[in-house]
Amino acid sequence: MTELLSCNKSKSPRAGRLSRSIRRRLSRFLAGMLLAAIASATAASRPGVIAHRGAALRAPENTLAAIEEAIRLGCAMAEVDVRYTADAQVILMHDSTLDRSTNGTGPVEEMTLAEIARLTVRGSGPAQVRVPTLREAITTARGRIQLYLDLKVDDPLPAARLVGEMQAESFVFFRSVTISGLDRIRSIDPRFRLLLDVHYLPAEAGYIPVLHGRFPTAALSNSLENWTEALLREARAKGIATIVNLLEKEDTPENWRRAAVAGFDYLMTDYPAEALEVIREAPAAETGGRSPAGVE
Repeated sequence: MTELLSCNKSKSPRAGRLSRSIRRRLSRFLAGMLLAAIASATAASRPGVIAHRGAALRAPENTLAAIEEAIRLGCAMAEVDVRYTADAQVILMHDSTLDRSTNGTGPVEEMTLAEIARLTVRGSGPAQVRVPTLREAITTARGRIQLYLDLKVDDPLPAARLVGEMQAESFVFFRSVTISGLDRIRSIDPRFRLLLDVHYLPAEAGYIPVLHGRFPTAALSNSLENWTEALLREARAKGIATIVNLLEKEDTPENWRRAAVAGFDYLMTDYPAEALEVIREAPAAETGGRSPAGVE
């Protein structure tokens, strides 16, 4: 294949353009195959682990280093937060200001990318880690891990357009805090995968088919205390991916085990290494596809 592409390139500019197009398609195909292999491996030890803000207790949060650590650990997904700079560039940042996570100060939206690029992320030590762009995060993740984009902005379109431009829709999920935000993301590309928080909805069955009808590419996310056996069963019957958020007081080994017993597709945690160990040690008969015996 390489020789054929090289031969074609030498024949004419048009042939060169075709060969580059073939290379891009081949690259996307191979990336998709690798992600499928990752997903298959994850399914064997379901639930897949989502590293909150990357592996943020092992590397500075929302950085390429945190994503790399999530990849090294074998996580299925890295959750990262997204904001915009004053010059409309898309970066990874949780807070609305720079003060907590960098050596800078002031609102993120009032700083240009060039100004933010000169800052250092707190906790990075001698490595002097910088604030990454979403473009860099997508490039790092491609073919290696899925990304969960928690949009900390009112307008999701700049981030959605970038994902579309980079043809990253196969491994990126979008979370918007509003239904209108999800609608706007789908207006860019109806194939975009969404994350729909259902913790504010009634803890009873019946509305999931309605949500699935409106957002057919959406996974459902909820805290463990709000997931019920009926909701999980209904989501599974519709083939909807399920996520359990195990953060703060719910982020415990016992709850990681309960999530594995219940058969969630993903769990989100601040302790990905430890959660992966608990899931791997769970008896094989208890992981994936069972009724949610641990969900009350």
